[in-house]
Amino acid sequence: MQGDRWRRLVLLAIVGLVWSVVLVWPEVGRILGFGREGIFFDLRGSLAAGEAAVRGLDPYAINPLDPFGRPHLYSTWWLAVGKVGLTRSDAGSLGVALLACFLAAVTLSWPVRGGKEMVIAGAVLVSPAWLLAIYRANNDLVIFIACTGVLGCLQWQSQLGRTIAAVLVGALTVLKYFPAAGLLMVLRAASRREMLYLLGLGAAVVLIGWPSVLPALATAAKFGPQTSGLAGFGAALLSGTLPDGIPSVVGWILGGGAGWLGYCLVAAPLARRDGIVESENRAAAATMAGAMLTLCFFVGTSYTYKFIFMWWMLPWLVRDAPTALGGRRAGLFLALILAELWGDGLLLAFTNAFAPGWSLSQRQQSLAVIRGAALVTQLGAWALIGACVRLAGTWSGQQWLRLARLP
Repeated sequence: MQGDRWRRLVLLAIVGLVWSVVLVWPEVGRILGFGREGIFFDLRGSLAAGEAAVRGLDPYAINPLDPFGRPHLYSTWWLAVGKVGLTRSDAGSLGVALLACFLAAVTLSWPVRGGKEMVIAGAVLVSPAWLLAIYRANNDLVIFIACTGVLGCLQWQSQLGRTIAAVLVGALTVLKYFPAAGLLMVLRAASRREMLYLLGLGAAVVLIGWPSVLPALATAAKFGPQTSGLAGFGAALLSGTLPDGIPSVVGWILGGGAGWLGYCLVAAPLARRDGIVESENRAAAATMAGAMLTLCFFVGTSYTYKFIFMWWMLPWLVRDAPTALGGRRAGLFLALILAELWGDGLLLAFTNAFAPGWSLSQRQQSLAVIRGAALVTQLGAWALIGACVRLAGTWSGQQWLRLARLP
């Protein structure tokens, strides 16, 4: 135990140092392909939206307070930052506080044990995909922190904990749609009646908050950003990586095939080790992670920082999956995750670092390599989502059968 505490402190120190380097030296962000907009880019946009609302401007239109004119694309609940007096000038201090809370949530949701877990956790936390989330300070960090609270409530093993979790999931769904996948956790109920109660409670919160979402839906239809190329995340991106002239339907077919391979990766049933509370909690957390990521993948396009939600899957993958799936499949699952976290970022970093000295023909060749790598990355994302679907489906089926056996 004492050794694990030291490992965690060392891990926190390394992660904190790497995150700080990315935030302090702009050149690092440029080489990693994060753009020239500066740190806390998304947080500054959210603060500008709240400030615009307080000043009587329409935050859902082109925002003159934002250097890039970005309209607000989320629920009006986010605009509360302006009502409490936060402005764009608070971006620096608020961003640091947000990252501190995020790192605390990361640490609490997976207290690493042993050198192997430390290395895996470190490889994830300093990966380019995670560094992009840190650099931009997207509001997904807030969702991550709150969802960690949801998982903590579920670990209470009480109806009160499950009730609070259902309310939180409903509120988070209003803030950002994909936490709705967390409603799968109602299957942890102690009875079918309680399950219906929790589902109704979560749905009621969503209905109460639904009017606040309507302006965001209308704005997203007009101004919703579309990602492409490396570091993109979403089901629709694969077709754009195909060579010119190939119909987009081919991309969907290839994606479906890759997804099926990932689905088969989790072919073995999950080990249900009933009575071992920690194991059951890890399986539930992995299911929630997979379900949320799947919903993100199919509803729209974003960036690879969405992979921060894979974090809750890793404790189960490291500690339980070798028994549940077999060591080889568990290893392939983990390798696929790490490849998605690192692949695009390494290629972008190499290109950005050396491209200025390349000839025209070398740059043209590099573009072909980048497009090919984007195709491989998107196929890998489909495979990973296929594995997530199988994981969530297997866990949900087991919980449903458990509830069906209860009186």
